[in-house]
Amino acid sequence: MRLDREGISKVLLKISFFLFAISPFISNIPFDIGLFFFFIGYLLKEKRASIFGKIDKPFIALFFAGIISIFFSPEPFSTLLKIRFFRFFLLVPFLKIYLEEEKKENLLKIAIIAGIVVGSYILLTTLTNGRSLPFYLHYHFENDGRIIPQWSQVFFFYLIPSIYLISKREFFIPSLIFSLISLSIILLSKTRSTFIAIFCISIVIPFLTSKKFLVFPISLLVGLFLYSRFYPSSQTSLLLKSVVNPFDRTTPRYGSNMERVEIIKEAFSRSPLNVITGSGFDSYEFQTKTSHKRIFSDIIHTLVCTGIIGLISFLWLIIHWFKGSLERGGKKSFVPISLLIGFLTAGLFEPNFYNTETLLSFLFLFTCYTNGHEENR
Repeated sequence: MRLDREGISKVLLKISFFLFAISPFISNIPFDIGLFFFFIGYLLKEKRASIFGKIDKPFIALFFAGIISIFFSPEPFSTLLKIRFFRFFLLVPFLKIYLEEEKKENLLKIAIIAGIVVGSYILLTTLTNGRSLPFYLHYHFENDGRIIPQWSQVFFFYLIPSIYLISKREFFIPSLIFSLISLSIILLSKTRSTFIAIFCISIVIPFLTSKKFLVFPISLLVGLFLYSRFYPSSQTSLLLKSVVNPFDRTTPRYGSNMERVEIIKEAFSRSPLNVITGSGFDSYEFQTKTSHKRIFSDIIHTLVCTGIIGLISFLWLIIHWFKGSLERGGKKSFVPISLLIGFLTAGLFEPNFYNTETLLSFLFLFTCYTNGHEENR
C-alpha cells in the first residue's frame, strides 16, 4: 500500500475500526482513541461520505432531549459533561460508511478473537479465585470477586452472531470456542436479566428459523421446574424463585429486588414537573440518596432523566431499530431481531442503554447486521 494521503487514510481508518471492534470487551478507552484515528483518516480521505447524513433521526431527537434536560438538572455543569455520552452513537454512522466499501466479517473476527482473550482471562480469574494475581483487573469484577453483570451481557450479545456463524460453518472453531467461553461467563455471573433475555430469544428464534427449535425453551422450562421441585434449596432453584416470585423474603435476591422498588419510588416521589422536563440527562446520581448512579431500567431511567420528550425519542429509537431488524434480518438472519430483543429485555432490569460496554456491543453488532451490501449481512 502506497503511503500517500489516501494510503495513510486507509491505514488510520483500519486502525480505528480495529479499536472499535475490541473496545466493548475492554473499556471505552480504545473507542476514544479510535475516534481520533477515524477523524484524521476521514479528513485525509479524498472522497468523503457525509457523516451527518447517516445519523438516524431518533438519535438526534434523544440528543436534543438531553440538552433540554440540562436546564432542569440540580447539577447543570455536571450534566453538561455527561452529554459526551452521545459520542458513542457516532459508531453507527462510522460503521455505515465502512460497510459501504468493506465487509463486516473481518471486524467480527477481530471482535470474537478479542472476546476469547478477555473471556479466558475472566474465566481463569474467576475459577482460580485469582484476585491476588498480578494481572487481576478490578474493571471486570465486583469488590467481592463476582463478575460484573455488564460483562455477562456483553458476551451474551456476541454469543448470538457466534451461534449464527457456527450454523453457517463460518469461522467455526473460534466461534465455537467463544460460544463456550460466553456461556461459562453467563452461568458464573448469575445475572438474572441475561437469563431472562436468553429465554426470550430462545422463543423468538424458532419462529425465524424452524419451529422445531421450540423444543429448547420448552425443555428448559420443564427441566428447571423439575430441578426446583427436587432440589428446592439449591442456588439455581432459589435464583429461579427470585425471578418468578421477586418479593419472596426467602429468596437470595429479595434485598436487591426491594432496593429496585425503593429506587423507583424515590425517582417518582419528586415534583410531577420532573416527569415532564426530566432532571438532567443520566443525572439520577445527583438527586438520589442511594449509592446507585442509575435506575435499574432503561425506560424508567430515560423518563426520569430526560422527561416525556426523552422517553418519546427513546421509544422512537426502539421502533426504528425494530423496523431495521425486520427489514434487514427477518427470516434471512435471526441475528438483528435477537440482538434487539436481548438488549431491550435485559434493559428492563439493567441500565444497558447507559452502560458503555453493553451499548457499544449492541450498536456494533446491530449496525453490522442491518447495513452494508446484501451479501454482507
